[in-house]
Parts: sequence; structure tokens; C-alpha cells
Amino acid sequence: MTVPHSWLLLTMGDRPDQVARAVGSIRRQSIEPMEVLVVGNGVELDPAEGTSALSLPANVGIAAGRNAGARAARGEVLFFLDDDAECLGDEVTAAVLDVLAARPEVAVVSMRIVDAASGETQRRHLPR
Repeated sequence: MTVPHSWLLLTMGDRPDQVARAVGSIRRQSIEPMEVLVVGNGVELDPAEGTSALSLPANVGIAAGRNAGARAARGEVLFFLDDDAECLGDEVTAAVLDVLAARPEVAVVSMRIVDAASGETQRRHLPR
């Protein structure tokens, strides 16, 4: 299933190398997004190549920052990624879109938090 989708990445601007890795992992997805929107939570951003930026004048917190990004995003389906995370495979987008197409009652999909070095799922992850 291919629908217009947006990836949103929330950052306070203090992890540029990790943001670059996160954006790179989005760009490696087998299905290209409509947009990659980097939300600067209390920081002025210059958009990196292939991304757009939304700079919030103050750090409004994680939830409000994501909500601001969601309001600005153009995609029908929204993917959220923290600035210190990345997609470990190139089929994440395809897998989620397939679930949404097959199960119309599903509105939210949460991904496992995996330690990249060990490959182990974080203990705090409680799938629902």
C-alpha cells in the first residue's frame, strides 16, 4: 500500500550527527515519503537536503512538539522518530503501511525499541 506519508523527527538541535543518521534511515526506506519534516523544539533549524523544517520558538515538550509537527505535515499517514533513533531496516514504512491497509481498525502502530549494538528489545517496551 502506498499512501502519502510523512516522517516527523523532533529535535532540540543538540544532536546533529544523530539527526543525520535518523534522516538517513528514513531516506533508505523502500517507499519514499512525501516529506521528512524536522521539528526544532525551541531551536531555529536550517532544513537539511531533502527535508523541510518547522522551528518552534520555544521548547514546548515532546507531545506538543509532535502535535505541532502533525499539524504542519502533509501526509495522510504520519511516522514519528526521535532524533536519537533510527530505522534498523529499509522496510519499516512498507510494513506499517501494509498493517494499516490490512486492518482498517488499526489507527496507531508502535515499534519496538531495540538497542542497535546488542539487538535486544528495551525492557521498557510494552507492546499493546
